[in-house]
Amino acid sequence: MEFFLHKTGHPNLEVQSVPDGPVAEFPIPSVSREDGGSYTCDYHSITDQSRWSYPSDPVEIIVAGLLPNIPALTLVLIPLRELTQLGPSSRIPHSRSRSEKALMDTGSISTGGTDLIQPGAVLDPTHLGSKGPGREYPKPTIWVSPSRVVALGRSVTIRCEGLYPGMQFFLRKAGHPNLQVWTVPDGPVAEFPIPSVSREDGGSYTCEYRSITEPSRWSHLSDSVEIIHQGVWFVLNKEGRHFPPVDSDGLEAEFPISNIHRDLGGSYSCSYHSKSEPFNVSDPSDPVELVEPFISSQPSDPVQLVVAEPSLPKPSISVRPTRGVTLGGPATILCRARSQNATFLLYKDGRYWGRMAPAGDMAEFPVAGARWEDAGSYSCSYHTTREPVAVSHPSDPTRLVVRDYTQGNIVRLALSTGVLLALALILAEAAHGWRRGRR
Repeated sequence: MEFFLHKTGHPNLEVQSVPDGPVAEFPIPSVSREDGGSYTCDYHSITDQSRWSYPSDPVEIIVAGLLPNIPALTLVLIPLRELTQLGPSSRIPHSRSRSEKALMDTGSISTGGTDLIQPGAVLDPTHLGSKGPGREYPKPTIWVSPSRVVALGRSVTIRCEGLYPGMQFFLRKAGHPNLQVWTVPDGPVAEFPIPSVSREDGGSYTCEYRSITEPSRWSHLSDSVEIIHQGVWFVLNKEGRHFPPVDSDGLEAEFPISNIHRDLGGSYSCSYHSKSEPFNVSDPSDPVELVEPFISSQPSDPVQLVVAEPSLPKPSISVRPTRGVTLGGPATILCRARSQNATFLLYKDGRYWGRMAPAGDMAEFPVAGARWEDAGSYSCSYHTTREPVAVSHPSDPTRLVVRDYTQGNIVRLALSTGVLLALALILAEAAHGWRRGRR
């Protein structure tokens, strides 16, 4: 086991690992005034650190005075499974036989060496070995409202009630070294709220208090109270239809949907309720829409929003070859600016076509394998790397002409053939007339 020693009012704790026995020892070589106070301990398994014991009953060290040559003292901590009550019928390890004899025979505290400390004992350096009174104030009452059994995410309040006003209350959780402190100058009750219960909030709690004006006057430790968290049921709703609830021990649930079809599209919301309160259901969540791709349109073509910067001179644009490009042939659109390292934007018929960031002051946009749809009016603009959102005014437009010379050649050949046929007919008619004239 690994043992933890807590001193009331001190955030730091002492830790002692005991791999081969049930007893941990915390020596105090020379008792001083600072050592006085209330001590408790708890322990957990070395191999399974999530399993904790309840805190022990408190033991009080009260230093009544200081004299030289005070004997050393050791606190010996024994798990409850080994020692439930100090008395004549208790059984403790044989290695502590001297302490056992001192407690069984006299009920007092032995001095010098290793001894067991009885709860409520007084350490008086002038007479170590006599019994003394315990803590001064009675132990407080601790409870959880509205219930110590709570669903995750709900709120609870731990209340600690003493008998007198003007007290400072301390809330402890088993296995956690940090304390919560609440000062109540005008009442006997301290409240420790937990707005949203999580898994870490479950466990055993105790509390104690002391006087605000006299911090050395403490109460006994309260009885322990347990906060038990429980899971919730989540329900998925679709336009009046309820899906089977999902059991969850956490703060979320998953509803898998397989085999998507048209009827599953629509608006969904969810709610939840505690397992112990099935009729106390939360308000529904905000709705979320499930949209199926096959009943939705394809996204539109993008549109470019350009903010013109008047201080940037507009670029120039040209096309090669200038007299047009043959259908299927290559062409190049050139855009030139007066700024180096600019990013150029090309537009066709007013719509964004592409961008290019060359190293110099000119960008070349190639058109490989010109098609009929590539023909049209082109313009370009640019922006600098220092101001990417400030774009120049567009250039004057230029036109890319796509020609099909094959069709032109066929037309010309057909016309030439027609002319030749007409000439042949005219010559044939003339020759026929000349022959008739000679007869």
